[in-house]
Amino acid sequence: MLRRIVGFLGFLLIASVGFSQNTKAEKALLKELNSILSQTPTIHFAYTDPMKIDSAFAIDGGKTLSVTVRYTSPDSGFYRVRMAVALADVESAFQDMYLLLECKPAAVHLYESKFNSGQLLFVENRDLFHIGLREDDGKTLDRLRKLLQAVQP
Repeated sequence: MLRRIVGFLGFLLIASVGFSQNTKAEKALLKELNSILSQTPTIHFAYTDPMKIDSAFAIDGGKTLSVTVRYTSPDSGFYRVRMAVALADVESAFQDMYLLLECKPAAVHLYESKFNSGQLLFVENRDLFHIGLREDDGKTLDRLRKLLQAVQP
């Protein structure tokens, strides 16, 4: 009986160490993503109105990465855009003009609100998760790749 208890406690200790490492890795990834987000005028070329962060990058208990931004149109008011993807569905990071996460087919869920509405409605599934603009000779991309690798299952 004592062996079972000691074995179980050992299992809990190992599990908690693994969990705390993953949490540190997630925090480091979120810090980098939110740093990019705070310095970019938009997360996607299709949105040209002034952007504000509505809900910064976050990873929920189900290991879903998400971000919500709010754009303000001088003529029509505001609208919100949200993207979400399971961390397990992120395959790589790359950069063209924007920093992007390449994901499994149709893994990224895109939501938008109507003008002056807070209600987000599902729009479509995509393969790319747009993060924002960063021009620094690939330094941010290199950091992002390492951080993503640390949180991959």
